[in-house]
Amino acid sequence: MSKSALDLLYQERDRLYGERQMANIKFTAQIEEIESAIEKLGGILISAKPTTEFIYEDESPDYVKMSQEEI
Repeated sequence: MSKSALDLLYQERDRLYGERQMANIKFTAQIEEIESAIEKLGGILISAKPTTEFIYEDESPDYVKMSQEEI
């Protein structure tokens, strides 16, 4: 595969990572707003809020790690 094709694949992957992260942030904010409304309207404390687990690129099994020696 040519270098330009690889560059395009890396760019697309990075774009998709960014979109996934932004969607996660958006949905987390919406969930928190709904939980806050439930607490205010229903007087129910939601103490067992699920913790959000972030997966960073370097923790993904599909992430390709590079160093200066490999370049």
